[in-house]
Amino acid sequence: MRKISILYRPHMLIEFIYHLMNFDIAWVLELIINNLHFLFIFIAIIYIFASGQKLIAGTIALILMLWILNDVGSIFQWATFVGGFLSIHYMVKIAVLAFDEDDPKLSSKLIWVNEISSYCVWIYYNFFMVGL
Repeated sequence: MRKISILYRPHMLIEFIYHLMNFDIAWVLELIINNLHFLFIFIAIIYIFASGQKLIAGTIALILMLWILNDVGSIFQWATFVGGFLSIHYMVKIAVLAFDEDDPKLSSKLIWVNEISSYCVWIYYNFFMVGL
């Protein structure tokens, strides 16, 4: 039996949708069982950032966002996690989240603001710094 890993596998979202549409419940259960550690880590992240509300929806959204990031990166062969990207990403994250915490309209949407800023930095890095 092969081990199915959530991360480090190209086109995971496409593969998941394929098995879900074919009603391959055994594959989906094997995916969940083999990746319980990631599942609990993602639940803990959502619990911390969403103050314990909407755990299931937040965890599913986080997993889908990671799969989309991984799939788009592998399809277009973009560089995702390198030193230059991470340094720019963390500087922008600190600035954006510090600004958004004080804004009453955006303070309840910190996760979405963080995700949008992360994708913007990722696109900026790939197009202007890497030279794609």
